[in-house]
Amino acid sequence: GKDLVKRFEGKDLRILTRKETNGYPFEVARGDVTELETVNNAMKDVDYVIHLAAGSNHFAGYDALFKINVLGTENVMKAAARNNVKKVVYISSMAAAVQSKTPYGETKRLAENIVESYWGSIEAPIIRSPMVYDLEKLKRLRKLFMLPMTTKKLKMHAVYKESLC
Repeated sequence: GKDLVKRFEGKDLRILTRKETNGYPFEVARGDVTELETVNNAMKDVDYVIHLAAGSNHFAGYDALFKINVLGTENVMKAAARNNVKKVVYISSMAAAVQSKTPYGETKRLAENIVESYWGSIEAPIIRSPMVYDLEKLKRLRKLFMLPMTTKKLKMHAVYKESLC
């Protein structure tokens, strides 16, 4: 999120975040996507939303991922409809399309279904991102793949965080 926000410097922008923010040159609404009224208040007088809040810890339990990915997305779309938002861009994951779904992929697919259910009233494109990496994650992955983990071919799709922004 913070890398995307940098692209909007100098623009009229409001972000909803749970984290402490220092030095952002725009309006910050503190809160959580799992709280409908917080999301609703953050969207007042907003025309466009980029929704990239997600539970992305693949080892978290299904319930934790469902709360953030599904209920959080439902709150974003409800608040967008209430506030007559023109467009919501939903950043999903390629995991939503995988046949043998993980809890993460399943909850991202359910969230996509919610976004799709609003297509008649809100423009809401869905972007299925591959794994997003930065230099630190790349260093960790390089160490990980030096280990003989499997005899099968391993396919991985990834995008550098700056490229996704």
